[in-house]
Amino acid sequence: YTVSPDGTYVREETRRDRINLPEAVQGAAQTYLPFNASLERLEVLDAYTETPDGKKIPVEADKIITQQSPVSTAAPAFGDLKVTAIVFPQIAPGAIKVHRERRTRLKPLFEGAFGMVEVFPPPIAYGDVRVTLVAPANLPMRIDVQDMKGGVTTPDRDGEAKWTWTLENTTAQAP
Repeated sequence: YTVSPDGTYVREETRRDRINLPEAVQGAAQTYLPFNASLERLEVLDAYTETPDGKKIPVEADKIITQQSPVSTAAPAFGDLKVTAIVFPQIAPGAIKVHRERRTRLKPLFEGAFGMVEVFPPPIAYGDVRVTLVAPANLPMRIDVQDMKGGVTTPDRDGEAKWTWTLENTTAQAP
């Protein structure tokens, strides 16, 4: 996250998900990225499948589809809710689906305030998670982090504050 003084931000994420079981192939062939179009802009910067033998197969542009969220069709009050679907090619056990996205928050949820929530559910194993927050040094922050290592780090520029947290090599826990 890179936060502006008004509470808007840019969030970039790279996600790599390995498909381990044959039963997971059908559900893993698509990734859904929900967003509120009046509050943020979503860009898919890169998307591909890495096959078990290391071959990189790009997702074709026509397989990245933004549409109205099913929630908004049933409830017109939620008309700004959209979802971008990424349809990955050649998903099979041992494949890794990769996507990189950028979310630009156009308007803070509360004027002049920044908020974020990141959740890493215990039933999922994580190899390497890194969350970095960069904000103006004079922007008040209340931070609550659980089960992650890290905290305040040295900022790259004067006038900034920076935090980094990591979660590494966790095993999936039964729900």
